[in-house]
Amino acid sequence: MMTEEEILDLLQRMDDRTPSTSSDQSISWLAHRDAEDVNDPALIPCLKQLLESTKKKEIRRHIYFILSQIGRNFKDIEVAHILYDRLDAETDKHILSGLLSALAGLPQIPNCGRIVALTKDNRWLVRESAISALKNCKPANAEDALLEVLKTSGNTYDLIFAIASLGVVGSWRAIPDLIAMTNHRSNDVKNGAVSAFREIAARESALEVSTLVTMLQNVDIADAKWYAMSALNKFGDETAIAAVCARLETISAKKRKVWQTPKSELLEAVDFLARFDSDPAVQKLFDKIRCQRWEMLFEYEKQWLRENIKCFVQG
Repeated sequence: MMTEEEILDLLQRMDDRTPSTSSDQSISWLAHRDAEDVNDPALIPCLKQLLESTKKKEIRRHIYFILSQIGRNFKDIEVAHILYDRLDAETDKHILSGLLSALAGLPQIPNCGRIVALTKDNRWLVRESAISALKNCKPANAEDALLEVLKTSGNTYDLIFAIASLGVVGSWRAIPDLIAMTNHRSNDVKNGAVSAFREIAARESALEVSTLVTMLQNVDIADAKWYAMSALNKFGDETAIAAVCARLETISAKKRKVWQTPKSELLEAVDFLARFDSDPAVQKLFDKIRCQRWEMLFEYEKQWLRENIKCFVQG
């Protein structure tokens, strides 16, 4: 266990401003790497006492950093409570942002009311740090706050941070708003929304079929259609047959330039429709692909279809 003197020495090195010819060799940078290795929860009472006694705001920021490393390494909920309770004590935007970043690094934040309030702060540094911290808040009002950002903020960076957090904490409720974000003028917002949708779809036990169909039909981003098709293959029912047939008709009509692995949108579509192979529209489309469009497929797609879908065995 580190002694109090060793902790104080670490904090002083973290706060060192001595110029260095290389940023990754400065005293402060190396001290922060040492701080990342602090792994003793028995240090928490000492760090808490130092936090309450020091008047130097930069030293407090370094203490927040060390505490967050302990909380991350040991999943110690006490650290989350200590850091959360300090949100009302800090007023400097840089220190408050550092405190929120320390919270964001923890496995779980048990409460988010104060963090939600800071998502409306007029200082962008604080606001974006708060939005990012919400990704580790489990209460449902964290998702509510992030969806509120999507609906009310005109700031592109607010949207990017909110979408990234929704990718971690969001549920199926976030999907309609993420779909709306795919029409944003910023490519970073669009691509972030698609990525968040993929993350949510991967962990949800169910998604609304009508919402997935809307995404398949109305979102003009190739990856978004692919992820929507994958989710439809997982969650879809007969109400999606027409939309999936229409999309498969389009993507099988010409050669594609980009491979999608491990399972392309085309394969996801065929896999889904094969469950309804008695449907005349499905039969007709499968016949067209097998007899007229076979050469439009990649070789790995042909192989997969031969091995997995009975009507393509002789394709």
